[in-house]
Amino acid sequence: LHLRVEPRMIKYEKELTMAKKIVVLVGIYLEGIYPRGENSVEANLLAPATLKASADADPEIAEKYKIKILNLPTSLNNEEIAKLILRDKPVAVGFSAYVWNMDLIAETAQFVRSSNSDIITFVGGPEVTYSSIEVLNVHTQFDFVVSGSGEERFKKILRNDLCPKALPQISGITYRDDRGNVVKIEEDVPVPEDLSKIPSPYQTGIIDLNDGKRHCIFIETYRGCIFKCGYCMWMGDMQSKTLNLFPIEQILKDIEIIYNNPNVAAVVFTDACIFYTRERAKLITDTIASCKYKIPTILTL
Repeated sequence: LHLRVEPRMIKYEKELTMAKKIVVLVGIYLEGIYPRGENSVEANLLAPATLKASADADPEIAEKYKIKILNLPTSLNNEEIAKLILRDKPVAVGFSAYVWNMDLIAETAQFVRSSNSDIITFVGGPEVTYSSIEVLNVHTQFDFVVSGSGEERFKKILRNDLCPKALPQISGITYRDDRGNVVKIEEDVPVPEDLSKIPSPYQTGIIDLNDGKRHCIFIETYRGCIFKCGYCMWMGDMQSKTLNLFPIEQILKDIEIIYNNPNVAAVVFTDACIFYTRERAKLITDTIASCKYKIPTILTL
């Protein structure tokens, strides 16, 4: 008896063997802020998009992981969000935490953990960066916290198979050891992210402006601040009172993509103050003025 093996069967078995692990990154935005009262406009948070852009650009990571983004409104409840996460059968889910979504994130992570205890859950963002130890003590549903800028840390934790205890350990990660004690891996001198290595989520299509929706878009031209106010977290890792600049060529190309797209309803610049960088600011505003659409734009001064 001779058994014939079809080529498509071999291909299918090979695809199963080489199936990528799915990691879901969740951003939860407030509706109706920009433009005011227009709840149908989707606000595309930058953090999940830049994390995915960085990971996808790494061949070693891209071969092993598929990064999926869920960009969702706060009007959904924790069960609805958790079901969307579980639909993708991820090995891990990461949340971007801000003051407006932390409670919802914690509830969603708890629902995910109760549904499938094997899924790794982690959280980063300004709401947890400076309280990572307290966050893990209070919220046992999280496996670890990523403090500060996350793109390079995210890639490193993926290379460590999402295990913060694995070597080499990653600075800025807070986790629980085998005894359940919360451990924070400190770094002597904060190293700013190399922003030239973060591909644009607009140029890569990670943020799709032609998906049939109207969008509120965020643009980050630099990180840090020239001031060091005691009450403000804007400095983040940048304690030298300097600015960490994205490449201006990338920013100008992003602006052309955004301001020439009819689906963009509003644009928010996330910089502390774009006019700290006078020459760059003029290039940016001149490029905006040269584009097709005059879109409501929010700048922090």
